Amino acid sequence: MTPVVEQFADVPPGLAARYKHLRYASKQLNQDIMKTVDNETLRSAADMLGMLVDGVFVTNTEWDADLILDFALHGVFTDGENSVQRYRRAHPQSDPERRRILDAKAEAIFTLTRVVDTYAPECALVAEDLLMDNQRILIADKSLSSAAPPGLILCTRLFTLDGFWMSTGLGFSLFAGNGDAALRKFIDAADARVLRSSPARREELHGAFAAGIVKVFRPSAQELENARSHSALAPEPESERFELLQSERVERNAPCSCGSGKKYKKCCGR
Repeated sequence: MTPVVEQFADVPPGLAARYKHLRYASKQLNQDIMKTVDNETLRSAADMLGMLVDGVFVTNTEWDADLILDFALHGVFTDGENSVQRYRRAHPQSDPERRRILDAKAEAIFTLTRVVDTYAPECALVAEDLLMDNQRILIADKSLSSAAPPGLILCTRLFTLDGFWMSTGLGFSLFAGNGDAALRKFIDAADARVLRSSPARREELHGAFAAGIVKVFRPSAQELENARSHSALAPEPESERFELLQSERVERNAPCSCGSGKKYKKCCGR
Protein backbone atom coordinates (compact mmCIF):
# COMPACT_ATOMS: atom_id res chain seq x y z
CA MET A 1 0.00 0.00 0.00
CA THR A 2 1.28 3.49 -0.82
CA PRO A 3 2.14 5.25 2.45
CA VAL A 4 -0.21 8.09 3.31
CA VAL A 5 2.76 10.40 3.70
CA GLU A 6 3.56 10.10 -0.02
CA GLN A 7 0.10 11.46 -0.79
CA PHE A 8 0.49 14.35 1.66
CA ALA A 9 0.88 17.52 -0.41
CA ASP A 10 3.24 19.32 1.96
CA VAL A 11 6.07 16.79 2.30
CA PRO A 12 9.24 18.77 1.49
CA PRO A 13 12.01 17.01 -0.44
CA GLY A 14 14.93 15.82 1.66
CA LEU A 15 12.85 15.87 4.84
CA ALA A 16 15.05 13.45 6.79
CA ALA A 17 18.28 15.40 6.22
CA ARG A 18 16.63 18.73 7.04
CA TYR A 19 14.98 17.30 10.14
CA LYS A 20 18.23 15.86 11.51
CA HIS A 21 19.99 19.19 11.07
CA LEU A 22 17.20 21.13 12.76
CA ARG A 23 16.95 18.54 15.52
CA TYR A 24 20.58 19.02 16.48
CA ALA A 25 20.29 22.82 16.43
CA SER A 26 17.09 22.64 18.47
CA LYS A 27 18.74 20.54 21.17
CA GLN A 28 21.65 22.97 21.43
CA LEU A 29 19.25 25.86 21.80
CA ASN A 30 17.21 24.01 24.42
CA GLN A 31 20.33 23.51 26.53
CA ASP A 32 21.04 27.24 26.46
CA ILE A 33 17.48 28.09 27.46
CA MET A 34 17.59 25.60 30.34
CA LYS A 35 20.54 27.42 31.87
CA THR A 36 18.32 30.46 32.42
CA VAL A 37 15.52 28.62 34.24
CA ASP A 38 15.60 29.40 37.97
CA ASN A 39 14.69 27.13 40.87
CA GLU A 40 11.39 28.87 41.53
CA THR A 41 10.20 28.17 38.00
CA LEU A 42 11.16 24.51 38.38
CA ARG A 43 9.22 24.33 41.64
CA SER A 44 6.19 25.99 40.05
CA ALA A 45 6.30 23.43 37.24
CA ALA A 46 6.55 20.52 39.69
CA ASP A 47 3.67 21.92 41.74
CA MET A 48 1.54 22.28 38.61
CA LEU A 49 2.08 18.58 37.93
CA GLY A 50 1.46 17.47 41.52
CA MET A 51 5.12 16.52 41.95
CA LEU A 52 6.03 18.99 44.70
CA VAL A 53 5.27 18.00 48.29
CA ASP A 54 6.46 20.19 51.16
CA GLY A 55 8.96 21.84 48.84
CA VAL A 56 10.46 18.52 47.68
CA PHE A 57 10.29 17.04 44.18
CA VAL A 58 8.41 13.72 44.27
CA THR A 59 8.60 11.56 41.14
CA ASN A 60 7.46 8.05 40.23
CA THR A 61 9.98 7.59 37.42
CA GLU A 62 13.16 9.28 36.22
CA TRP A 63 11.17 10.40 33.20
CA ASP A 64 9.00 12.60 35.46
CA ALA A 65 11.97 14.95 35.84
CA ASP A 66 11.80 15.61 32.09
CA LEU A 67 8.12 16.48 32.49
CA ILE A 68 8.96 19.03 35.18
CA LEU A 69 11.60 20.55 32.96
CA ASP A 70 9.23 20.75 30.00
CA PHE A 71 6.64 22.62 32.05
CA ALA A 72 9.35 24.91 33.42
CA LEU A 73 10.17 25.84 29.82
CA HIS A 74 6.67 26.05 28.35
CA GLY A 75 3.98 25.84 31.03
CA VAL A 76 4.99 28.34 33.72
CA PHE A 77 4.22 31.93 32.72
CA THR A 78 5.37 35.19 34.36
CA ASP A 79 3.92 38.46 33.09
CA GLY A 80 2.53 36.65 30.07
CA GLU A 81 5.76 34.92 29.03
CA ASN A 82 7.12 31.42 29.51
CA SER A 83 10.83 30.64 29.78
CA VAL A 84 11.32 30.18 26.03
CA GLN A 85 9.64 33.48 25.21
CA ARG A 86 11.56 35.26 27.95
CA TYR A 87 14.85 33.87 26.60
CA ARG A 88 13.96 35.06 23.08
CA ARG A 89 13.38 38.57 24.35
CA ALA A 90 16.49 38.71 26.54
CA HIS A 91 18.90 36.97 24.16
CA PRO A 92 18.57 38.23 20.56
CA GLN A 93 20.11 35.71 18.17
CA SER A 94 22.63 36.86 15.57
CA ASP A 95 22.53 33.58 13.65
CA PRO A 96 19.49 33.61 11.29
CA GLU A 97 18.72 29.90 11.56
CA ARG A 98 19.06 29.84 15.33
CA ARG A 99 16.73 32.85 15.46
CA ARG A 100 14.18 31.05 13.27
CA ILE A 101 14.24 27.97 15.50
CA LEU A 102 13.86 30.06 18.65
CA ASP A 103 10.93 31.96 17.13
CA ALA A 104 9.29 28.65 16.23
CA LYS A 105 9.83 27.23 19.73
CA ALA A 106 8.34 30.36 21.28
CA GLU A 107 5.17 29.71 19.28
CA ALA A 108 5.03 25.95 20.01
CA ILE A 109 1.64 24.29 20.38
CA PHE A 110 0.44 21.71 22.88
CA THR A 111 -1.66 19.01 21.27
CA LEU A 112 -2.82 15.43 21.13
CA THR A 113 -2.37 13.59 17.84
CA ARG A 114 -3.32 10.16 16.52
CA VAL A 115 -0.82 8.48 14.20
CA VAL A 116 -2.27 7.75 10.75
CA ASP A 117 0.76 6.34 8.94
CA THR A 118 4.55 6.45 8.98
CA TYR A 119 7.37 6.58 6.45
CA ALA A 120 10.68 5.67 8.09
CA PRO A 121 13.03 6.57 5.17
CA GLU A 122 12.11 10.24 5.59
CA CYS A 123 11.67 10.12 9.41
CA ALA A 124 8.05 11.12 8.80
CA LEU A 125 4.63 10.37 10.15
CA VAL A 126 1.21 11.76 9.39
CA ALA A 127 -1.04 12.34 12.38
CA GLU A 128 -4.48 13.74 13.10
CA ASP A 129 -4.50 16.77 15.39
CA LEU A 130 -7.24 15.82 17.87
CA LEU A 131 -7.55 19.35 19.24
CA MET A 132 -8.23 20.87 15.82
CA ASP A 133 -10.98 18.77 14.29
CA ASN A 134 -8.65 15.93 13.28
CA GLN A 135 -6.70 18.02 10.78
CA ARG A 136 -3.76 16.07 9.38
CA ILE A 137 -0.25 17.28 10.06
CA LEU A 138 3.20 16.07 9.02
CA ILE A 139 5.60 15.34 11.90
CA ALA A 140 9.30 14.50 11.60
CA ASP A 141 10.62 12.14 14.28
CA LYS A 142 13.13 9.37 13.71
CA SER A 143 12.08 6.95 16.46
CA LEU A 144 8.32 7.31 15.97
CA SER A 145 8.52 7.02 12.19
CA SER A 146 10.18 3.61 12.55
CA ALA A 147 8.06 2.18 15.35
CA ALA A 148 4.80 4.00 16.08
CA PRO A 149 1.72 1.97 15.09
CA PRO A 150 -1.28 3.61 13.43
CA GLY A 151 -3.78 4.69 16.06
CA LEU A 152 -1.18 5.56 18.71
CA ILE A 153 -2.17 8.78 20.48
CA LEU A 154 0.64 11.18 21.30
CA CYS A 155 0.60 13.94 23.89
CA THR A 156 3.22 16.45 22.84
CA ARG A 157 4.39 19.99 22.21
CA LEU A 158 5.25 20.74 18.60
CA PHE A 159 6.86 23.56 16.66
CA THR A 160 6.86 23.99 12.91
CA LEU A 161 9.63 24.87 10.44
CA ASP A 162 10.06 24.27 6.71
CA GLY A 163 6.61 22.75 6.24
CA PHE A 164 6.69 20.08 8.94
CA TRP A 165 6.38 19.77 12.71
CA MET A 166 8.90 18.61 15.32
CA SER A 167 8.54 17.87 19.02
CA THR A 168 10.04 20.17 21.60
CA GLY A 169 10.16 18.75 25.11
CA LEU A 170 6.99 17.01 26.19
CA GLY A 171 6.09 13.77 24.45
CA PHE A 172 4.50 10.49 25.46
CA SER A 173 1.90 8.08 24.14
CA LEU A 174 -1.51 7.49 25.63
CA PHE A 175 -2.09 3.78 26.06
CA ALA A 176 -5.24 1.93 25.06
CA GLY A 177 -6.19 1.46 28.70
CA ASN A 178 -6.89 5.17 29.02
CA GLY A 179 -9.68 4.91 26.46
CA ASP A 180 -10.71 7.21 23.65
CA ALA A 181 -14.02 8.02 25.37
CA ALA A 182 -12.35 9.32 28.53
CA LEU A 183 -9.86 11.32 26.50
CA ARG A 184 -12.54 12.83 24.28
CA LYS A 185 -14.58 13.81 27.33
CA PHE A 186 -11.56 15.54 28.88
CA ILE A 187 -10.81 17.43 25.67
CA ASP A 188 -14.41 18.54 25.17
CA ALA A 189 -14.88 19.62 28.78
CA ALA A 190 -11.86 21.92 28.54
CA ASP A 191 -13.00 23.34 25.17
CA ALA A 192 -9.51 22.52 23.91
CA ARG A 193 -10.15 23.71 20.35
CA VAL A 194 -10.87 27.21 21.65
CA LEU A 195 -7.73 27.10 23.77
CA ARG A 196 -5.59 26.22 20.76
CA SER A 197 -7.16 28.85 18.49
CA SER A 198 -6.96 31.74 20.96
CA PRO A 199 -3.52 33.38 21.49
CA ALA A 200 -4.90 35.09 24.60
CA ARG A 201 -5.34 31.67 26.22
CA ARG A 202 -1.84 30.36 25.49
CA GLU A 203 -1.00 30.30 29.20
CA GLU A 204 -4.08 28.21 29.99
CA LEU A 205 -3.37 25.77 27.15
CA HIS A 206 0.31 25.19 27.97
CA GLY A 207 -0.24 25.36 31.72
CA ALA A 208 -3.44 24.13 33.34
CA PHE A 209 -4.85 22.17 30.38
CA ALA A 210 -1.56 20.46 29.50
CA ALA A 211 -0.89 19.66 33.16
CA GLY A 212 -4.37 18.17 33.49
CA ILE A 213 -3.78 15.88 30.52
CA VAL A 214 -0.41 14.80 31.90
CA LYS A 215 -1.71 14.11 35.41
CA VAL A 216 -4.65 12.04 34.17
CA PHE A 217 -3.11 10.19 31.26
CA ARG A 218 0.65 9.97 31.75
CA PRO A 219 1.97 6.39 31.60
CA SER A 220 2.83 4.44 34.71
CA ALA A 221 6.32 3.15 35.43
CA GLN A 222 5.29 -0.29 34.14
CA GLU A 223 3.81 1.13 30.94
CA LEU A 224 6.98 3.12 30.40
CA GLU A 225 9.09 0.00 30.75
CA ASN A 226 6.86 -1.99 28.40
CA ALA A 227 6.84 0.75 25.77
CA ARG A 228 10.58 1.33 25.99
CA SER A 229 11.19 -2.15 24.61
CA HIS A 230 9.17 -1.23 21.51
CA SER A 231 10.83 2.19 21.04
CA ALA A 232 7.44 3.78 20.36
CA LEU A 233 6.70 5.58 23.59
CA ALA A 234 7.36 9.16 22.60
CA PRO A 235 9.17 11.64 20.40
CA GLU A 236 12.92 11.70 20.87
CA PRO A 237 14.01 13.37 24.13
CA GLU A 238 15.32 16.88 23.59
CA SER A 239 16.56 17.86 27.02
CA GLU A 240 18.82 16.78 29.83
CA ARG A 241 17.59 16.77 33.42
CA PHE A 242 18.69 19.41 35.86
CA GLU A 243 20.95 18.13 38.64
CA LEU A 244 18.64 19.97 41.04
CA LEU A 245 15.80 17.61 40.23
CA GLN A 246 17.99 14.58 40.74
CA SER A 247 19.43 15.78 44.05
CA GLU A 248 16.14 16.89 45.59
CA ARG A 249 13.60 14.42 44.26
CA VAL A 250 12.18 11.70 46.51
CA GLU A 251 11.42 8.19 45.27
CA ARG A 252 7.96 7.12 46.38
CA ASN A 253 9.25 3.77 47.67
CA ALA A 254 11.96 5.41 49.77
CA PRO A 255 11.61 5.68 53.59
CA CYS A 256 9.63 8.77 54.53
CA SER A 257 11.76 11.65 55.81
CA CYS A 258 9.38 12.25 58.74
CA GLY A 259 10.84 9.22 60.52
CA SER A 260 7.66 7.14 60.63
CA GLY A 261 9.42 4.09 59.18
CA LYS A 262 6.83 3.87 56.38
CA LYS A 263 7.46 4.25 52.68
CA TYR A 264 7.05 7.82 51.43
CA LYS A 265 4.05 6.87 49.26
CA LYS A 266 2.29 5.35 52.29
CA CYS A 267 2.99 8.35 54.53
CA CYS A 268 3.59 12.01 53.66
CA GLY A 269 3.48 11.25 49.93
CA ARG A 270 -0.15 10.19 49.92
